[in-house]
Amino acid sequence: MHQALESAKMLGWELDLIANRWTCTADVPSFYGVPRGPDYSDPVQGLAVIHPEDVPLVLAKRQEAFESCELVRYEFRGSAPLPDGSPRWFTTRGRALCDASGKPVRLVAITTGVTERKRDELARTSLDRQLLDAQKWESLGVLAGGIAHDFNNILTIILGNAGLARRRLTPPNTVTPLLEQIEQASRRAADLCQQLLAYTGRGHIQAGYADLNTLIQSSAALLGVQVSEAARIRFDLGEDLPAIRADPAQVRQVLLNLAMNAAEAVGDNAGEIRIATRTVDVTPETSTGYHLPPNPGQYVQLTISDTGPGIAPELLPRIFDPFVTTKFAGRGLGLSAVLGIMRLHCGAIRVTTAPGSTTVEVLWSLANEIRRPPPAPSLPTIPNPHITAKALIVDDEIYVREMAASVLQELGYDPILAGEGQTALDLFQKHQGDVRVVILDVMMPGMTGEQLLQALRGIQPDLPAVFTSGFTEKRTLATGPGTRTEFLQKPYHPEELSATVERLMKASA
Repeated sequence: MHQALESAKMLGWELDLIANRWTCTADVPSFYGVPRGPDYSDPVQGLAVIHPEDVPLVLAKRQEAFESCELVRYEFRGSAPLPDGSPRWFTTRGRALCDASGKPVRLVAITTGVTERKRDELARTSLDRQLLDAQKWESLGVLAGGIAHDFNNILTIILGNAGLARRRLTPPNTVTPLLEQIEQASRRAADLCQQLLAYTGRGHIQAGYADLNTLIQSSAALLGVQVSEAARIRFDLGEDLPAIRADPAQVRQVLLNLAMNAAEAVGDNAGEIRIATRTVDVTPETSTGYHLPPNPGQYVQLTISDTGPGIAPELLPRIFDPFVTTKFAGRGLGLSAVLGIMRLHCGAIRVTTAPGSTTVEVLWSLANEIRRPPPAPSLPTIPNPHITAKALIVDDEIYVREMAASVLQELGYDPILAGEGQTALDLFQKHQGDVRVVILDVMMPGMTGEQLLQALRGIQPDLPAVFTSGFTEKRTLATGPGTRTEFLQKPYHPEELSATVERLMKASA
C-alpha cells in the first residue's frame, strides 16, 4: 500500500489524538521539500510543512472534521518553495474516526501534491482574466469609437459652418466674437474625441518620422508651466537618438500627459521630475512588466519619473482603466489615452512605483521600419482650360458634404456631391475628365472610402484625393509625399480643408 501511494505521489497519514502523534506513509522531508532535523511526528512540529499563512485554514478544516466526523477537503501551500521560487501546492482529503461515545480519536487522510495542476489552473485563470480584459477593452473601444465617429461628424458641421460664417462677415461686427467662441468650443470637443480614439487605439497615425529629443525640447516651456515653483524638471536626453516611427502630435500628447501626472504627483513640494531618453535593446528577459509587451529589438525609450508619494497598491492594477484617477472627479481618460496611443504605435509602457517615486517608461519603435511608397507619375496638363474644374465630395452626412462644397467653391471648384460610393462612382464616370480632386470619407456604408478611391483611380490613376474621417478603425491609409493622397481628421476647419487641397494640388502639379 505504501508503494502504491508513493508511486502516485500521495502521502497517507494518521493524526492520533490519544497518543498525540502524526504518522505518515512516506518520508515527510522528501514529500514536502522541507529540511531534515525536526521531529515531524510531533503534530506541532508537523505544522512546519505548511505555509504559515495557510496554517489557520488547515487547523480550521481539521476542527471541522473533528466536529462533523465527515469527509473534508482542503488545499494549502507548502512552507518550502520550489527551486524557482514558486509555491508547492497540496490537497488533502480526510475523515475523523470517533469512538463509541462519538468522541474523535483519529484523523486519517491522504495528501496529494497538486503543484502542476494548480499551475495550470492559475495559468488558465490568468488567460481567462486577460480574455475578459480584452473583451472589455474591445467593447469599450467599439462604443467610444462609434461615439467619436458620430460626434466628429457633428463637430465638423458646427466648426465648418461657424468658420464659413465668420469668413463671410464684414468687420466690424458683434457676431464674429460669438462665432470664434463656437469654434474654440468645437476644437475643445474635438480634442476630447481624439482622446477617445487614442484610448481605443483606433485613431489615425500621420505616418512619418519624429525626433523625440526635438519634441521634448520644443515642449520644454510648456512642461515648465505644469510644475510648481518649488519643484524642478531635470532633462537627461540621450545623444544621437534614431528617429522614431510616430505621429509627432501624439508623441507630444503622451509627453505632456505623463509630465502633467508627474507634476501633480510632486505638487507644491520641493521635488523633482526627470525626463530622460535613450536607445534600449529589449530582450525576452527585459521585456517583463510592460503593458503591451514589446517584441525583442531596439527601441527609443522615454522615461518620466517623479519624487511624488507613489501610487497606492490598490490603485496600481487599475491605472490604465478609463476615468480612474486619484485627482478630483472629471479629469478625463488619463493613462488609458496614453496606453491607446502606444497600442496604435505598436509601442509599450511600463509603470513602476514605490513610496517616494514613480517611473513611467515608454518604448517607441524606430522609424527605419517605414517603407515609403514610390513617387507617383506627374499629373498631366489639363488639355482644355475652358473646362470648369470639378471636385467630387463623398460623405454620408449631408451637412458635411454641403459645408465642404462651400469651401471648394471658394477655391474655384464646381462641387459634385454624393452620399455613398456607387453614386459617387456613377457621377465620376459621367463627368470623366473634369474632376480634378476628390474629398471622401473613409467610413461609409457599403463601399468604403478606400474601395471607392481604388475604383476611381482605376479610371483616372493620377486623381488627387483627400481622405477625411472621425474614426479610422486602425486603418493604415497610404498618405503623404508621392501618394497624391492627404488625410484630414474630422472635425476640420474650412481653412484646414482649403490648405490641404491647395497643398495637395500644388504637390501634384
